[in-house]
Amino acid sequence: MLRNRMRASIVGFGVFCLFTSPVAAAAPEPPPLAVELVRTSPEVIEPGGDVTVTMHLVNRSAAKTVWVVRPGDGSEMGWREPWVYFSGTRLLADGSEEASSAASLARCGLFDANWPASIVALKPGERMDLHPWIPEPSRGLALDRRGAHTVRLHYAFRAGTGDRWAGGAAGPHALFGTAPFEIISNPINVTVRSPLALVATPAKDLPTLHVGRPVALSRLFTAAIVNDSDTPVSVTSPGTPTVFRLETRPEGYLAGVEAPTPRATPRTIALKPVERVELLGRGAPLSTAADGTWTPAKAGPIAIYVVFHESEVGRLKGRLVSEPMLFDVQP
Repeated sequence: MLRNRMRASIVGFGVFCLFTSPVAAAAPEPPPLAVELVRTSPEVIEPGGDVTVTMHLVNRSAAKTVWVVRPGDGSEMGWREPWVYFSGTRLLADGSEEASSAASLARCGLFDANWPASIVALKPGERMDLHPWIPEPSRGLALDRRGAHTVRLHYAFRAGTGDRWAGGAAGPHALFGTAPFEIISNPINVTVRSPLALVATPAKDLPTLHVGRPVALSRLFTAAIVNDSDTPVSVTSPGTPTVFRLETRPEGYLAGVEAPTPRATPRTIALKPVERVELLGRGAPLSTAADGTWTPAKAGPIAIYVVFHESEVGRLKGRLVSEPMLFDVQP
């Protein structure tokens, strides 16, 4: 009898707990917003070519007005609300995708930290142009490696937690207490095409790299421009201070590099199909020196791109970029 009473008490206790357990709070409903991205430039571009778009934040509600922040000085860097940026992927030969690298954006450190002053009401069906503070995709992303790219635009409100200086903006304002959210646009397609490829290959027997110790570039890699089309193509020596440059992304120029300098008189070379012109080493036809050096400034793994700019009557004509090469630098 006692055992039955204990069993009944346990069952009753379990039923009691089942009906009194707390109900999980419902997630906040996302705002009825969409980002519409439309490409206004040709789908096919040369490496480093311009990609232009229209971009709008749209209130898709039929009856609800939504408070949003208009992009301002610093939004493109994520220094203030909203953070508006591009992401992309590139289709590889094996069918997989890799993330596109962010482009190098040089700018001063000043920006408009008072983002609550940019809060506006977006009425039902109303559209907000996200220009002019947001750069075009070809400035926000490094769209210079050949292949099919997919690009999207992100509008992220982080409730002030990502602010560079002030931290979360104090209320009261129309968005005070609003949960962070992010809206991602429809994709647009960009195809980077060129008859020329810059092929950089790490050396078979790499030396051990150390911070502060210069090393000859020819000991690290070979670099050549290859015509992999079925028609002859000409390439002209660069009008920049060096034949090529080395860079990381999105940092840009790799510090401590002295690359070969180009010949004083620009030289044009016609490349037959599958023909190549070397950019480094003895006999390289576009340079006045056989080699260059790199003095690593910091330790760790570093992915390096070789970048070549062709010239045309004193201006940059085109850009060729290699696949990244990974080097490990010891302290």
